[in-house]
Amino acid sequence: MSDDGTTVRTRSGVDTDEIARLLDMASERIPKLIKAIKSAVYSPEAGEELARSVGAFHKGLVEAGIPDDLAASMTKDYMSGLMSALTKVASGTSTITLERDTKRETGEEAK
Repeated sequence: MSDDGTTVRTRSGVDTDEIARLLDMASERIPKLIKAIKSAVYSPEAGEELARSVGAFHKGLVEAGIPDDLAASMTKDYMSGLMSALTKVASGTSTITLERDTKRETGEEAK
């Protein structure tokens, strides 16, 4: 809101007070979310689930006829990718892209 009490809007028509309110809310909630994700990723339960996932992946490859040495290599790459993604999420270094659904906002139906 401006000094004279009128609402200030961006060129796209968004209320700047609303943007400020959303940023304040995000700055409060995002650190809590990251902390919760870290707790989930590094818990004993998460480790057990990761082990089950990797085991099932390897078993599926072998059952599909993939030679054991290749299946082991593929499983190692799979686990490495999972750990890399989880580490990025837990450290807060991954990027999240938010896109607006303009069709939904304007009421257009999918064709």
